Amino acid sequence: MPIIGCNEARGFSSRLVDIVYDWDCMIKDAMPEFTENEWLFLMHILNGAELEGRHACNLGASVAECGTEDGLAERLGVHVMSFARSIDALPLAGKIAIQDVAYRFWQRHGIIESHRGVLQKCGAKIAEQRTGAIPFL
Repeated sequence: MPIIGCNEARGFSSRLVDIVYDWDCMIKDAMPEFTENEWLFLMHILNGAELEGRHACNLGASVAECGTEDGLAERLGVHVMSFARSIDALPLAGKIAIQDVAYRFWQRHGIIESHRGVLQKCGAKIAEQRTGAIPFL
């Protein structure tokens, strides 16, 4: 596969290991920090059933478009349009990191533990709740 390059002496699988390692480092480095409620809001928008085929570059628009549908943003204390703008301002790697958390989150959703614990195990950086936000129960 010429698109990813390959040193014939090391082989294709060695190159894939390098790419996966670099991906993991990039995701960890670019992971944005949001409150637990903001992460849960994102997980709702990026529901596992709908995650495939979404493009990270359009994440802010997805938040703005889907964010007011069911009143969840209001219950979680998330200001949809300002949150969408903050996501739009992220570099592409940060948007990809959010989608990576969502992918992992929806694989673990059936596990009985706190949402915060699941988010942290999925790599999410969680900030303290902002004033006025109602913790999700």
